[in-house]
Amino acid sequence: MATLFRQLKTYLRRVDFRLLLPALASSCYGLVLVLAATATSTRTFSRSFFVQSIALVIGILAMIVVSLLDMDLLTDLWPALYALAVGAIVITILFGRGPTGDSNRNWIYLGPVSIQPTEFVKLAYILILAKALDRVKENINSLYSLLYVGAIAGGILLLMAIQGDMGTTLVFLFITVLMLFCAGLDWKFFAAGILGVLLIAPYAWEHVLSGYMRSRILYGFRPDLDPEVYGFQALQSKIAIGSGQFFGKGFLKGTQISLLPARQTDFLFATAGEEFGFLGSVLVLVLLVLLLLRLLQCAIGARTDIGTLICMGVFGMFFGQIFENIGMCLAMLPVVGITLPFFSYGGSSMISSWLAIGLVLAVYWQSETTLSFDA
Repeated sequence: MATLFRQLKTYLRRVDFRLLLPALASSCYGLVLVLAATATSTRTFSRSFFVQSIALVIGILAMIVVSLLDMDLLTDLWPALYALAVGAIVITILFGRGPTGDSNRNWIYLGPVSIQPTEFVKLAYILILAKALDRVKENINSLYSLLYVGAIAGGILLLMAIQGDMGTTLVFLFITVLMLFCAGLDWKFFAAGILGVLLIAPYAWEHVLSGYMRSRILYGFRPDLDPEVYGFQALQSKIAIGSGQFFGKGFLKGTQISLLPARQTDFLFATAGEEFGFLGSVLVLVLLVLLLLRLLQCAIGARTDIGTLICMGVFGMFFGQIFENIGMCLAMLPVVGITLPFFSYGGSSMISSWLAIGLVLAVYWQSETTLSFDA
């Protein structure tokens, strides 16, 4: 027992609290919001609250384990990670289903436990792409390098598109673009990519996207055009946030959020807005911005290029989810079913978010060790 306490003390001395504290504060605030969103007149502490609490503990323990790993050695295992990632997506496509039986086959149900494999595939994808880009970093703009990276990234992106989870697929794309930019890809390729998207968009709109997907996109930007169906959740979320005004209605006193079926997951930000007002909403943003800024600092201070790419991949994952989630809660972006990191209810989301922090801590500690040795 004494040895365990000594090891814990040593760990805490090394930990980067500027990264850990915003994540921990976000998770704790998220628990309060999940409680507020799921409490009933007969029961205050819901099953969702207890599940989220357990997921937080598991996530922190998983973070500790991952933070002790050598990222150079871990990324060397990219073929195994790739096989696991592809296998997880294929299994989800074949046997997964949505939480309400919809077309998004993104959940695997194992009795009472549900798992969203793509939450963990995102982390594997960051490690795989970081290794691929590190291999070709000297000639990133050559045709061979682009084909090599495109083949590795394209396989996973294609499977994600087939799975049909638009929100998570957009996060994967954002991670890819950001990591390519950090690896030094010439701006001309980004310009060509944007041009290609613009040229193919009309065809994809007419012949690739289903009517359901077109409606979600169209009414996502203009929910007022269909306030009773496709625009319902976004508009109710916006109303809930506005009804909280500056100080909010008070804990467990929200009424508008009861109209949102996903108030503890995708629309938890609306719960913060109604019950804790403008101040509660700003607190969510402040905690997440502090986390993102520290991730950027860790990326800049990484001792290796692969460490920088990992940190930027995690930054891209969090930023993409935050941007999408808050955008749809404010009725400014399509409702794509994406969680708010560390806040939204969901064991897979919570655990994967903390695993991502573990990856960054591992990069940070390797950098600190090298700096101390050099000094």
